[in-house]
Amino acid sequence: MRRASFALSDERGFSLISVVAAVAFLAVAAALVGALLADSVKAHRASAEGQTAAHLALAEAERLKAVPFDELTTVPEGDVPGYPGFRAAVEVEQVNAFTKRVTVRVTYPVQGGERGEQRLTFERTGGF
Repeated sequence: MRRASFALSDERGFSLISVVAAVAFLAVAAALVGALLADSVKAHRASAEGQTAAHLALAEAERLKAVPFDELTTVPEGDVPGYPGFRAAVEVEQVNAFTKRVTVRVTYPVQGGERGEQRLTFERTGGF
């Protein structure tokens, strides 16, 4: 019967220190990729909310273009129905007897408790 020989000097492979170092490196790399992905998701969300606010401002401006010139008035800031955290206001400024400057402002929540803002300004003529 032959006996198995276990000579340590003849074995090939990775040392325990090499394996631990590789696992630590992979863990750090995975944490960095996770942080990068989290930041990317936050940036995408902020961009999407900014685009939503711009769309709401444009829709309100288009609605106001259909309002008769003499009925254009300032509207104080208020909640936008169906869009939690979004608020809108309309400011109407008389430029001259035949022109009004209309500014639609939509604010929205952003990360850190601050608020973003989208403004759209146009002029209406009428009252001839």
